Amino acid sequence: MVNAEILTLRKTCGEQSTYTQTELPQELLHALNGFVGCWEEWAEEHRSVRIDPQLLQLYFDIRFFLRIADLYDDHFVTYVTVNRREVVVKLLCLYPSLLLDKAMQRGRSSILFSATLSPLDYFTAILGGNEATKKYALPSPFDSTNLGLFVADWVSTKYRDRERSLRPVAELLKALLQGKGEIIWPIFPPIPI
Repeated sequence: MVNAEILTLRKTCGEQSTYTQTELPQELLHALNGFVGCWEEWAEEHRSVRIDPQLLQLYFDIRFFLRIADLYDDHFVTYVTVNRREVVVKLLCLYPSLLLDKAMQRGRSSILFSATLSPLDYFTAILGGNEATKKYALPSPFDSTNLGLFVADWVSTKYRDRERSLRPVAELLKALLQGKGEIIWPIFPPIPI
């Protein structure tokens, strides 16, 4: 059922490699919910069976997709891309301010920082702030001559590669820190969606 819905979306793209729509792909969601129901029933009956990690990851990816679908409103679009035999369906939130505001209201305060939050008023609005939001643009407290950028592009920091990457990342940090008295702040890329 899921495969049939993916093929339908593929045909919707036609000769184009991408397709967008403002509506949820309801038939796909129905098929995915059917898969999740069957999976959970099977998993309950086979608790002692070792589950293939890729299949388990697929289950969690589908559950995540369905959670995003629950948030879907007029701030979202459905984005479908086709690359040869691969079809990717994404539910993209174009205006996250309402969702971010809800999340930040659960706490007493929020601190967002980045070197790229410019223009500040635009990012304040898009990130859920308003006119009362306090904003500060501060100069870097670090001497720019001490900046060092080290890229280990042979080590993946993606979530799915995390187990395999733990040791190489730890060894790189250990080598970097040995004999150093400086403050080292490792920064990792965000997890792609």
